[in-house]
Amino acid sequence: YNKKTIAWMIPVVVHEDQVIRDGQAVKLRLLKEISADGVVIPTNTILYATCHLNDDRLRLTVHNLQQGGQLIPLDLDVYDTDGTPGINVPGLSAQSQVGGQIRSSAVQG
Repeated sequence: YNKKTIAWMIPVVVHEDQVIRDGQAVKLRLLKEISADGVVIPTNTILYATCHLNDDRLRLTVHNLQQGGQLIPLDLDVYDTDGTPGINVPGLSAQSQVGGQIRSSAVQG
């Protein structure tokens, strides 16, 4: 057991239906207020994650957030509700060459 492996879950949703391509930004929305570097980030704040298509998983990483004129470094990986890194998107690997569509859904960040 290693305490360093514990991570807090931050609930987010994919903000709207989006057509994505590898390396592009995906718009996410916070479902509850969080605090980062002493700055309170309110519910419904939009976050942008860089996506990487990998088999049937859409891997997402939020590198930073612009809030109140500040750039807050975050470096957060998105996990699906099953606790696995990335969002499960069945059939994504078949669409990865041309981009896939993701629908608004709940995920954990």
